[in-house]
Amino acid sequence: MNKCLALTVALAVLLVTCSNPRDSELSKLTGSQREALNRVLTAEEHTLLADYKLRHAVTYKEEIPAGITVDQALKEQVAWEARRNDEAARTAELKKLIDAERDAPTRVMLQAVNAAVISWNPVPAGGPYDLQISYALENIADKTVIGIKGRFIFTDTFGNDFYTLRFEYEEKLAPRHTVTRHTEVKNLYGNAGKLRTVPSDQVKVRFEPLMVVFQNGDKLATRD
Repeated sequence: MNKCLALTVALAVLLVTCSNPRDSELSKLTGSQREALNRVLTAEEHTLLADYKLRHAVTYKEEIPAGITVDQALKEQVAWEARRNDEAARTAELKKLIDAERDAPTRVMLQAVNAAVISWNPVPAGGPYDLQISYALENIADKTVIGIKGRFIFTDTFGNDFYTLRFEYEEKLAPRHTVTRHTEVKNLYGNAGKLRTVPSDQVKVRFEPLMVVFQNGDKLATRD
C-alpha cells in the first residue's frame, strides 16, 4: 500500500513538473503556475498577456473567459493586435489619399502665384488701427491673373498658429510681375496680440492660396 501511495505521489509530481505552464487556465492560475510562467514567458509575452487582461477588463468590462489557457490568450492577443495594426494602416492610407486629393489644387495654385508677408508694424495707441501688414503677390504663371484669394497664417515660437490674415486681390497681374499691398488690422485681442509682443524673427508665416482666377477664364480653387 505504501509503495502504491509513493508511486502515485511521484507520478503526480512528475506530471506537474513536466506540464507546460502555457496550458494553464488563465483565470485560475495558482501561485506555482505563476512562478512557472515567470520562468518560461518572454518579456514580450508578459506584455501581451497583460494587454489581454487589460483589454477584457477595460474594453469588454468582463472577466477572462473560463477555459482560456495562457497560450490561447497569447495567440488571441497577437491576432487582435495584428487586426488593429491593419486597420490603423488602412486608415492612415485613406487619410493620405484624402489629404493628397485635398492638397492637389493648392499645389497647382502655388505653381501659378506666390505670396509673402514683408513686414508688420504696430502703430501708436489711439490710432484708427493697431497694425499695418505689408505683403507681396507674384504671378509666376505664364498668363495674366485677375484675382487672388488667400490667407497668411502666423505661427509662434512653439509652432502654434495664432493669427490668420485673409486677403483678396482683384486686379490684373501680368505674368512674372509682383505687386505690394498693405492692410490695416484692428482689435489685436487674445493670441493676435502676439503680433505686437513676439519678435518678428520668431514668427513664421505661411501662405495658403484659396482661389486664383485668370484673365482667360480659368479658375483654380480649394475646397475651403
